[in-house]
Order: sequence, then C-alpha cells, then structure tokens
Amino acid sequence: ERDMQIIVCTDVENSSVITIQHPGSICVEAGETISEVISASDGNEHGIRIDAFGAPFISSSAAYNPETSDQGSIVFEWKTNCNDVQLDTYQVFLRAMEQSEEGPSIVTWSTLEIKIVGPAPKGMETTISDQQSVLISWDTYECTQADSMQIWRSTGDEVIERCMTQDLESQGFELVDKVSIDQVTYKDDNHGQGLENPDSYRYQLVPEFPELIDPADKVFDLPTGLNDKAIKIIVYPNPNDGYFTFKSADKIRFVKVFNAQGALMSNKRFEESVQNGEFTFNLPSGIYYAQFFSSNDRLIGIERLMIRD
Repeated sequence: ERDMQIIVCTDVENSSVITIQHPGSICVEAGETISEVISASDGNEHGIRIDAFGAPFISSSAAYNPETSDQGSIVFEWKTNCNDVQLDTYQVFLRAMEQSEEGPSIVTWSTLEIKIVGPAPKGMETTISDQQSVLISWDTYECTQADSMQIWRSTGDEVIERCMTQDLESQGFELVDKVSIDQVTYKDDNHGQGLENPDSYRYQLVPEFPELIDPADKVFDLPTGLNDKAIKIIVYPNPNDGYFTFKSADKIRFVKVFNAQGALMSNKRFEESVQNGEFTFNLPSGIYYAQFFSSNDRLIGIERLMIRD
C-alpha cells in the first residue's frame, strides 16, 4: 500500500478572467443603423479573439469586421429595415477567447439583446371636429408588413418613445380602437358616446405586425476559424440517426435543438447537471444546431448536428 501526495498550485498572478464590454440591450426603430464597438479584455497581455453569431447575421444584413477579431475588438453594424421587426428581442451571441499558446484557452460568453420595433407613424395631427370628438390623421405607414394600427389616448402630457409603447396601458393610456394599416384617419367620438373635454386628450399610434417566429428561439451557424483549443463540448457520433452522446468541460442541465431555419424542434432536460450525457431526437434527416445550457440558463456552447437516414 502506497500513499500519493498531490500538490495543486494556483498561479493567481497570471490567472485570467475575460470580460466582454457591450451595451447589454438595444432598442431601435426599423430603418435605424446600429453601430456598436464590442471589446474584451482579461486584465493581462494575452491576445483576445471575439466572434459573434446569431439571427441578425442570417436573416438580415448585420455584420462585423472579422479582421479585428484577434485584436479584442469588433464593430457590430446592422442597418435595420421593416423586415427585421419581431415580437421579441434578437440575440447576438458573443464569444471571447484567450489566444494562449499554452494549455486550453479561456472562453467567455455574453449576449447582446436587440429589440427592433416598427418606426413611429409620421405626420399625425389632431383636430377637434366638434365639441365631442377628435379627428386624427396621419401619413401612410411606411412598413407594408404591418397589418393594423392601434389608436391609444391619454389625458397625460408625457411623450412616449417608440420603444416604450409595448405597454401603454401601464403608462395611463387607453386603447381606443384598431384599424386597417391602410387607413390614415380616425374619428374618436368615444364610440358614439361623445368625448368630454376633447381638447384634453393626446394620442399615440402604434403599428401592429403579424406574429413571427420568436428570435429568442433561433440559433445559427458559428463563425469559422475558431481556436480548436477552446472547444468545450464534444458531440459524437456525428452524423448519425439521431442518437448523440456528449462530453463537456462544464456541467450541462438542458439541451435545445433547432433546425437550420431557426425553429425550435426539441429540447432535453436532464434530472441533474452532467458533464457526460446522451440525447435522442426523432427528427427528419438534415442539419440541426444544439444549444447546451447550464443549470442557471448560461449558454455553454453550440454544436452543429447532422441527422441522416
């Protein structure tokens, strides 16, 4: 019988914690251009590489300058348009990797959330048409994707920014009516009952868009040219008929699988967090993407899967 002594030494001076600097969340009207500098640092002199991916790079014109990725800074740019209006926020996944020549690279993930709302209607005017009604008029709405226009009124005088119009009721507004998007006038007479003191009201027009796929349920291909030493999850055999095994450096609590169009196809939650696990999906042959999450909903990684007949 022999004893073994193991001494673990921690190099505190050279340890690295990567932080990613970005706005966190952004809300803009369709038609505006987003331009944000995203940078990362680890407090040391190690090189940092940043990569970004997500729905805006596939479904729209978002881009960043990959030539500066290895310099720890990128400029994320997105000239939005009416087609980008969605019900929920877009997610841009950011990954910063330490460019170390020795040992595995440190990897940090972060998410930039972007809300795109329809532009505010232009040319709105209100006229007291008689003593008990108000005539509202506005220009033809520029986004043909919208299908109706909500008309709200309030007795307050606060100006509500377009990004804040998702919950007007809590801000003292009352929904008066909803009309076709082609309509450009509306007479508010309180549905025939007349308005008391019609000159005391102000109005807010809110375009309504048809329900689309929630971008929070989208995942897309990873950028190329990533450092192989930073891979934290291995999925195998891949491709196969839908039965996968994974090994992870971090503990995994659940897995979400999406098709190439970004629709959520299936998910698997484990009874407890595991570093080695299996998941089976009865899906048609094709390309899929698996998101791996920790118990506190932190995105650990994304892997491309191929299911074959």
